[in-house]
Amino acid sequence: MKKIIFICLFFTSLSYSIEIPLQGSGGLSLGYVDMNKLFDEYPPVKTAKKDYEKVSEQKKTELSMLDYEISVIKSSCTDLEVQIKQLKQEEMSLKVQKQQLYTQIQQQQIQAQQPEVVIPSSNTIITTSSGIVTVPLVSTTTAANISVSTIPAHGMVSLQAQYAKTIDLIESDEKQISEKETELALKKDSITKKQQEYAEYKKKNEKELKEYEKSKTLALMGELYKIIEDLAKEENISIVIEKTNVLYGSGGIDLTNKIIERLRGK
Repeated sequence: MKKIIFICLFFTSLSYSIEIPLQGSGGLSLGYVDMNKLFDEYPPVKTAKKDYEKVSEQKKTELSMLDYEISVIKSSCTDLEVQIKQLKQEEMSLKVQKQQLYTQIQQQQIQAQQPEVVIPSSNTIITTSSGIVTVPLVSTTTAANISVSTIPAHGMVSLQAQYAKTIDLIESDEKQISEKETELALKKDSITKKQQEYAEYKKKNEKELKEYEKSKTLALMGELYKIIEDLAKEENISIVIEKTNVLYGSGGIDLTNKIIERLRGK
């Protein structure tokens, strides 16, 4: 927040001469005042500056709290983004595993359907009188001895169990990803709203501080002006200017110390 110097309006208000008309004055006399010195010696100015700083610090604290809330939500968003990324990587790995398991199950099912014929060892080769070699046909009884090669049942069940578990894990990851993405979207929306609230509150604070400064300045300037006016009339001085605004001049009466005495005696 841009710091506002409390006494700036004092200098603005007194940067020009203060003209005090005197009834029946035959000439023009000049007086000047060191406003910096007056501000240092005038207790209400010190009090007003402390009050201003207190109000300003309070508003800064309120803004800091809003800013902290925003930073906490941003940190939470970062954590969610990391979690979502990890879940998506895990989901991708599980999908690859699912495809591999599916391929293995398909291969085992194909192998389980392929028969393996076994010829009994008791078969003999018969040679006829014509010299032709023949192999006896397999009898019905022998055919019963033909076996089919199969994959162990427990192996197939194990693969199918892994496949089902992998599908469950994928669905679990997808659900978590969806939930966390929804939560992330809500948090980002909250950040946008709080940032807008921060900007509006900051603008409001700056306006209130300026108005507070202005009201305090006008009140203090009214008191100082009254003292300067009374002293100028007593000293028959028609014009009073701020000392730092004088580039060159001779003569004139310095009213600073007399005003300070009155301020202390007030």
